[in-house]
Amino acid sequence: MAEAGLCCQTAPQDGSPSIRMEPEDVLDVALGCRLMGASGWRYTAPYEPDFQVALDRLREDTFRRGDYWWVGGSKYRDPDERRPRPETLAELVADEEVETEGTHSIIDCPRIVKTLPANPMEWATVDYCGTIIPMTDAELTTVIGTTRPTTEHLDALVAKTSQARWVGRRTVLY
Repeated sequence: MAEAGLCCQTAPQDGSPSIRMEPEDVLDVALGCRLMGASGWRYTAPYEPDFQVALDRLREDTFRRGDYWWVGGSKYRDPDERRPRPETLAELVADEEVETEGTHSIIDCPRIVKTLPANPMEWATVDYCGTIIPMTDAELTTVIGTTRPTTEHLDALVAKTSQARWVGRRTVLY
């Protein structure tokens, strides 16, 4: 199983950031088609000029809330084989099963890549797996007709923006 998703930062209108993080199941994330056997997610977070800082905070907060799938405690395991959730984010991401199964959350995408792959086959390479890729102005304009998306544009962005398993996309909301 793997995941794909959309991560947005809400640009503060009055200069004061408001905390708003809403993980959801989003199935239509890959060019408008379902990612079979996968999950999707959508988050919004307060604006932070350094997106890596915002991403790290969001991943840590998602871990603290327990808002992720824990393979070690899966209901599909024999009860005798279930394990308690890790106590730290570092323990979680170091778990061998998590490395292959993921957490189906933003936790699985710790890195930012600055550009889209030149070739669609590159989405599945190690260079892009587990990353967040910014949406380009060209993509935003094509999909929603503006380079300043708002929360009203989220469904269109999820349905019509290039996606892949184990890759998230990001934009700033206005």
